[in-house]
Amino acid sequence: MKLNLNHWKTALLFTPFLIAYLLSQTLNNTLANYNRVHQISNILNGLNTFILIGIQAYLLIRFNAIAIKRNDFFKINALVPLIYVGVSLLYTIYLSVLKQAPLTIAPAHEGPVSLAQIPGYGILILVLVLHAFITFFFINNQYVSREIRKVQNPAEQGALINDFLNPMHLILKASVIAVVVSFVLSIFHDLLRF
Repeated sequence: MKLNLNHWKTALLFTPFLIAYLLSQTLNNTLANYNRVHQISNILNGLNTFILIGIQAYLLIRFNAIAIKRNDFFKINALVPLIYVGVSLLYTIYLSVLKQAPLTIAPAHEGPVSLAQIPGYGILILVLVLHAFITFFFINNQYVSREIRKVQNPAEQGALINDFLNPMHLILKASVIAVVVSFVLSIFHDLLRF
């Protein structure tokens, strides 16, 4: 199956992120409403991340299936972030829908900030997030680009670029734009709020 991504279809992939952002910016006057809105926002952001990483992993796996030299390492490397984000999304849904925490306000701490203690699972999550980030933004695109440059036939090379590399570049550029825009919007939102 070939993915025909153009600019507007790529922009539509970010609809859950946009809805999550708009929801998180609404005025929440009660703690219950605030928690519900942010639970939905977290689920939508996780879903958007899962979709984007899933599309990129699909493109890489399909490319790897027709590549001259198939490399299972890159196939597994593309699947690890997808599995992690999928499990993270399911866990977010579980905590938001099935096992809702009681609505309490955390007590304010007096004095200096306490020492951060990161248990083993926290370090594992940090490593998996970094792995997903590096794989999504750097490794997958570079692998496909490098393998396409090895193809000698210009017609076949052009077809591979249109079928695999261009959609991956569109998703990557749109992701970078979304990250930059979200940082800028959050900075302006914080500046206007204070």
